[in-house]
Amino acid sequence: MAKCIRCGKSTLMRGHIRLKDADLCTPCFKELGFDGSISGTDVLIAKNTYSWNEIKDGKAEYDRRRWAKRKAEAAREESERIGLFYADFQTLEDLDCSTNEMKTVEKICALLEDEGCKSRLISYEREPGGPLNAFVGDALLYQLRYTKDVKWIRIGADGDKVRITGPAGINKLVDKLVNEYRKLV
Repeated sequence: MAKCIRCGKSTLMRGHIRLKDADLCTPCFKELGFDGSISGTDVLIAKNTYSWNEIKDGKAEYDRRRWAKRKAEAAREESERIGLFYADFQTLEDLDCSTNEMKTVEKICALLEDEGCKSRLISYEREPGGPLNAFVGDALLYQLRYTKDVKWIRIGADGDKVRITGPAGINKLVDKLVNEYRKLV
């Protein structure tokens, strides 16, 4: 006779839901937020889909974790496609950066790393509708604006805007970026 892993009561009279690794009674399954009707989708897929550790916090939490995992996988795939470190991609995506802005940031980080600068010390911020700001500590390293029509970078807090042709246009600015970085560290 199977006992419910959640309440410990027999599932014979209360209804039996088989999970991958345990048994639940129908009332407990419903209390967790799942559809407990005999023809419900949750009941039909429970045996092959759910384990007790995955659903013990309820259906809402199970779905939240599942979607967070899918979002992280999609972000990781996109970061690999663009060529960014995953952590950088997630930060820049949260700041609503375009693909070209992300590629430009990755190019800047690669150039700084080649010159012996630690790009992991750079943090990013953006005001809504404004340029992307890159900081080392509390000091501004550069500002970047990269849209379809406008492409510029300003190195340092008091630097001039320099028009760029794309991520590759950053190569000619490597000396200025490295000098500014070293002033701030």
